[in-house]
Amino acid sequence: MQTYTVGTSTHIHPETLTAAVLASPSRTPKRIPQRDVNVCLDRDILASLRATGPDWQARFNAILREWLETHSPTQ
Repeated sequence: MQTYTVGTSTHIHPETLTAAVLASPSRTPKRIPQRDVNVCLDRDILASLRATGPDWQARFNAILREWLETHSPTQ
């Protein structure tokens, strides 16, 4: 997945995000307790996520989980 960093924020190109979202079904093997948070997303990123249909939030969670598996939280 292509990313670029500005300050402490990581941005994902919208076309890359759409491809990743479509290819990443929710893969959480068991229900992990979740917390509600507020996240500010660029409009194009949010539109790309929502365009994938129902359960876009679960796919967004899977994308973040996959990214954390390959990156240190301090990067």
